[in-house]
Amino acid sequence: VRCNRPVTSVERGADGGFTVTSAGGPLAADAVIVAADLPAAADLMAGVSAAAAGELRQIDSPPMAVVHTAFDASAAAHIEPAYGFLAARGEGIRMLGCQYETATFSGRSPEDRFLARSMYGGSVDPEAADLGDAQLVALTLGELRRTVGIDAEPTYTSIARWPHAIPQYAPGHPQRVARIEAALDPIEGLYLAGNVLHGVGLSRAVAVGAECGERAARLLLSQEYIRQQPGAPAPPNRATLSRPTSSTHPETVP
Repeated sequence: VRCNRPVTSVERGADGGFTVTSAGGPLAADAVIVAADLPAAADLMAGVSAAAAGELRQIDSPPMAVVHTAFDASAAAHIEPAYGFLAARGEGIRMLGCQYETATFSGRSPEDRFLARSMYGGSVDPEAADLGDAQLVALTLGELRRTVGIDAEPTYTSIARWPHAIPQYAPGHPQRVARIEAALDPIEGLYLAGNVLHGVGLSRAVAVGAECGERAARLLLSQEYIRQQPGAPAPPNRATLSRPTSSTHPETVP
């Protein structure tokens, strides 16, 4: 495991393997799983498949700013425990939505606090993500006051900025996915995970990552692959692995 080693390129060698270049120098690899945000994934794919990289660069991933604000619990006592809300564009506010983290995640905040997470930017208002910290906090407080009646000074604020946030699956995305997968299919040992193609939610990204890991393991444990390695020991008789499927529950096969 090599931590804090940003990868700058992935290239395929004449032997079919890969050279992964990072701040720690080159690393030879038999299989590579790319699990990065959209721009980074496109850059890494460029050294292996220009076609796949070009398609990935056509997917938009606009910026987003996430504003966390905490209040005394009494300031939000009138709010029913819930996930939060999404804001319709016709309401005249810039907030995309707000998640009540205190109600959604156990232990996320002290019992005497109410923690809210408000989101700005995205494809409908990317300029909002570029507002200054003070502007974003003031905007958030004003819009929370207007929408859910929280009229108090926060006890805590923080802002997280994501220059490339949620990939936008525009019309024609399934066809683009098919072209990307067709470009990558002949490149044995290279797998694309993350949320760039098959779902933007965390649960789907985890499922895709597990699927890619299973495919890489199947390759590395396959009898044909092991026989090709110089000085390799005799291959195992069987390996129980999961076949990737479109569902989040792969089936087990011998």
